[in-house]
Amino acid sequence: MKFGKLFEVVKGFLSVYYKQSLIGLAAAAVTATAVTGTVIAVNSNSSKVVAEETSEATMETEEITENEETTEETLEETTEVAADTEIATEDTTVTDEKIRDMIESGTIEVIPIEELEVAEVDTSNKSEVMGGNVEVVDDSEAMVATPTPETQAPTSGATQSQETTNQETTTSQETSSSQQETTTQAPTTTEAATTPTKTEYATIVNGIDVSKWQGSIDWNQVKASGISFVMIKCGGRYTGDGGLYEDSCFRQNIQGALNAGLKVGVYFFSQATSVTEAYEEASLCIDLIKDYNITYPVAFDWESASGYRVASANLSTTALTEICETFADTVKSYGYTPMIYFNRNDWRYSVNTSVLTSKYKVWLATYLYKYQNTDATWQQGDGLLNYSDIPYCMWQYKSTGSVPGISGNVDMDIALFDYN
Repeated sequence: MKFGKLFEVVKGFLSVYYKQSLIGLAAAAVTATAVTGTVIAVNSNSSKVVAEETSEATMETEEITENEETTEETLEETTEVAADTEIATEDTTVTDEKIRDMIESGTIEVIPIEELEVAEVDTSNKSEVMGGNVEVVDDSEAMVATPTPETQAPTSGATQSQETTNQETTTSQETSSSQQETTTQAPTTTEAATTPTKTEYATIVNGIDVSKWQGSIDWNQVKASGISFVMIKCGGRYTGDGGLYEDSCFRQNIQGALNAGLKVGVYFFSQATSVTEAYEEASLCIDLIKDYNITYPVAFDWESASGYRVASANLSTTALTEICETFADTVKSYGYTPMIYFNRNDWRYSVNTSVLTSKYKVWLATYLYKYQNTDATWQQGDGLLNYSDIPYCMWQYKSTGSVPGISGNVDMDIALFDYN
């Protein structure tokens, strides 16, 4: 009995222990499952975070790449703009070489007046006019007889009518026009000059050249005295600082002369020491005369004397020849007839004479004792200077002339041509 009860007690105890063990194992399993689930959840969340961070990093990388590409494109565009700017800067720089190339190409554009530094007031002195360094020679200087002043056959270009006047009889020459009817359009805000059709012919006519130093002129009296043409100073370059200026009496002189019925040409007093400066002078000259009817030549008056800026430049004959060509070719491209003025010595020793005389009209300054500082003026039968090396077609023969309508001295000239 006692043993049976003991067995029943032990059996009951084991049953309770077993149940508790099962409950413990179940709890442990649940706990393990919960922990595992947490780990999985943690791992899942971590992966999600990593994935999100990876996605964000990828997006940032793409943005950086796009930014780098944009930066590269911007840099390329900036480089191209900078290159274009450099090219534009180079193109606007005026050099002797570029001017020579432009003239050679035949497409000549003058400098706009707004870009030229022109003095507001003309302060030129009395030496800054024609004839500042002209020699006076003996009356017997190679003089030859002249024909009667009747109308002769036309001449053309730089061919000088002196060849005709040196003969006792007149010979026929081919008819041609020294100027064209149309002109090149100026690239400035002003219009290019338009010269009328005209025919040049060989003859001898009297003229004068003037500047502000002749003061107020009665042009009707000048015309009535027998003067046929006038060469008017339009401007110049100072002999000191090299600045450009307009002759203070240019506009009133040219308008008065035209109103009186005189034939008009102009001259520019040059102190150019380079092709660039000659180009500047031609640009100013063209701008000054564009609104007037210029029927006589446009002359380049380069002069040197002690104290002049050009005296210390020591220009070679080649350099000065190129300076003359630059001015002459520039004005010629705008429809005007170019002319070069020098005294006898400069024509012979300062330039390549044959180069210039073969292309342009020649204005010679040589004074004779017979005329200079006397009341005498050139008359038919007086003869002409016969310089075979200087085939001139205009001769400035004195600077002490007297003409009705002008107070004081005036330069006297004769032209061996005229225009109808």
